Amino acid sequence: MGQYKTENAILEKSGLMDDPSYIKGLKDSTFINAHENVFVFSSHLASMEVLQMLSLIISPSGVADVGQQLNHFVTGTMDSDTLKKCDNNCYFLTVLGRGDNSGIQVFGEHIVAEVSRKNRLK
Repeated sequence: MGQYKTENAILEKSGLMDDPSYIKGLKDSTFINAHENVFVFSSHLASMEVLQMLSLIISPSGVADVGQQLNHFVTGTMDSDTLKKCDNNCYFLTVLGRGDNSGIQVFGEHIVAEVSRKNRLK
């Protein structure tokens, strides 16, 4: 959907965006099309995630899967696409619903989370 660039996510993960000397060396145009979110949009996203989770869990009026949703801030409209599905060979189908058991480590090891998991297993 073009909401972010992988290289920007990797750059953020590396910690360089917290280094003032690195930031000072960037060209002004580096992030001109970065599609940056601000607090209000992030809060809206979080609320939409909660609503989607509730829809999946309680299936109001028998509708559990509302599909991919795209909110247009300027026009105040929302598109919903229920036709997009994973292909049969899609990787995400293999980890669906596996949570911590998926084997995916997105940002590396999180020490506090690992201690919590070990304590939970005791």
